[in-house]
Amino acid sequence: MSVRGSLPNSCLDVRGSGLNRRLGRARWNGLTAALVAAVVVLSARPAKAQVQDTTAAPVSAADSIRADSIAADSARAAETAQYIAATDEESTVLPVVSRLGEAPPGPAGSRLVFDRDSLDWSGAETVGDLLSRVPGLYLWRGGWLGRPELPNFEGRGAGSVSYEIDGVPYLPVGPDSTAVDPALFSLSFLERVEVDRWPGHLRVRLYTTRQDRLAPHSRIGFAKGTNGMARYQAILERQFTSGFGYALAADYLNAPTLSGTNSNYRNTQIRVQGSWRISPHAGVVVQSLSNHPRREAFLSGADTLELPEKGRRSDLTLRGYLQKRDDGLGPRADLIVSRSSWEGGGISQQITQAGVVGAVRTPTLGAQLQGFYRSDRTPLDLRANGGWTPVGIFSMDVEGAFQHHDGGRSSRWVAGRLGLRLPAGLRIGGSARVGKVVSAPALLDQPAQSITDLSAHAGLEFRQLGVDAALSRTSAFAPVAFQPFNRIPAISASPQTNWLTLSGHLSPLNWLSLSASYADPTSGSIAGLPPKHLLATAAIRSRFLRTFPSGTLELKLQGTLENWSDGIIGTDGTGAPIALPAATFFRTLIQLRLGNLVFYVDQINLSRSLKGYVPGVAIPSLGNSIGFRWDFLN
Repeated sequence: MSVRGSLPNSCLDVRGSGLNRRLGRARWNGLTAALVAAVVVLSARPAKAQVQDTTAAPVSAADSIRADSIAADSARAAETAQYIAATDEESTVLPVVSRLGEAPPGPAGSRLVFDRDSLDWSGAETVGDLLSRVPGLYLWRGGWLGRPELPNFEGRGAGSVSYEIDGVPYLPVGPDSTAVDPALFSLSFLERVEVDRWPGHLRVRLYTTRQDRLAPHSRIGFAKGTNGMARYQAILERQFTSGFGYALAADYLNAPTLSGTNSNYRNTQIRVQGSWRISPHAGVVVQSLSNHPRREAFLSGADTLELPEKGRRSDLTLRGYLQKRDDGLGPRADLIVSRSSWEGGGISQQITQAGVVGAVRTPTLGAQLQGFYRSDRTPLDLRANGGWTPVGIFSMDVEGAFQHHDGGRSSRWVAGRLGLRLPAGLRIGGSARVGKVVSAPALLDQPAQSITDLSAHAGLEFRQLGVDAALSRTSAFAPVAFQPFNRIPAISASPQTNWLTLSGHLSPLNWLSLSASYADPTSGSIAGLPPKHLLATAAIRSRFLRTFPSGTLELKLQGTLENWSDGIIGTDGTGAPIALPAATFFRTLIQLRLGNLVFYVDQINLSRSLKGYVPGVAIPSLGNSIGFRWDFLN
């Protein structure tokens, strides 16, 4: 599959005119045949129509026309049969290869889940944009599309978020060896995103798309934006009754300079996957992810505010599995071999990892044990987790890990969560994470730090109202700064800190919804994020069911407000603090769906603020992205 631009007008005209001539001749011949046949039928005598005339003359012109019409009827019947077959393929559900790395049962509110519909209607342009909705997380945006988007959760810096793609750890390689940039993930490749929340740490599980219908699935997308921004997306997926399947996907983004004197960005991402469901009990998956960022340095006059990133990252994974049942229950085992590499910018880096994952799942219990060997940074990675929901009102999950790093260092921790559902929609719970962690294993001078992080939360959940409040306490920690922002080489160590986070949603009407999240470190002096951070969204989403009962038309109007107070983003080379000024940003999103075709307009920084998420890196005023997505089967 390739991503193609539009054909030249001349090509469209020539093809269109030829097609019109052929369609015109077909319509004229069919109309002529139908008229002549009608004349013959009307002029025939009914009394003798059922008697065979053995003295009839040789085949006449009328007989020839009648024979032609029979052929035309046969063609129409064939087209009808093809249509029926295609419709059957669209409704035929096929079993697919099982997923790796699905989380065990856990307490309500312990993780955020975005399915494909949520991803399409969230208005997020990147995975980083999606993570900005998590309370307590501040996204270091280096501008807008194409610039770095590095999340800092509860002051833990570069090590505050870890990622998995289809159950395989996604490690930082290349120019930035401390953190993965979620701006480099294409949302179009994903069908599900899970954000597992622990005090002081987030684990983000990314799951690529799987086609479970006999009919092939395709998606095309196109967007244009401010200053020549362009994005092209294409996906083709097919699953066969024999158990074989494949997926081909590409995403190209070109984002020229929107702020600063030089910050051009181009990236081509390609996904190729092949799968074979050998039987209900075994399967094989091979997947290749390729990323080609060309990010120029962000310049403001003579100053370099962000370092460049040019090269190619490749991730190749082979997985085989055995399972007792094909409904997700019962025991199973997976064998994984993966290789991640980076070439470019004078850097050549490869990390190979091999692992075994054993799991068992029942309707109320899930447990998993995994071990990975890696060729660099963390030679040994052992983890165990489990979840239990014995009754509907109680749930719990636990996790333990041991990691051996280069330089004789190690990380080890245990964590647990409890949740209780009470009458009247009330839920309460708590979590804890205790041990030692190495925030950036690639930095040999980064020691293991002790953590004792605790959290308690309570919430109310009704059909039209949901509220959640959490109090967390994170231990003293020295975070690692984000490497792309060379003007902020360090983030000051934080003392023990208490956090208050609030989130909620209100839907007073079926077509109106309001949501908001708020985070505030109520004690302690935290660098790397603002002390008070608010994100609020109001959305109107209507299907006009009284006017269009089929539900094929849908409209969404969304407005977002983000505000934070004055803070400290980090320190410069002399150790002096760098101020983060208070700021307010407004953003709007318009989406219109016609069947499987979605049009959208995304507009940022409506207030024309000259500030940014990182000091010196302004957000473009009135930047926009206008495009469409079209999904279809067969």
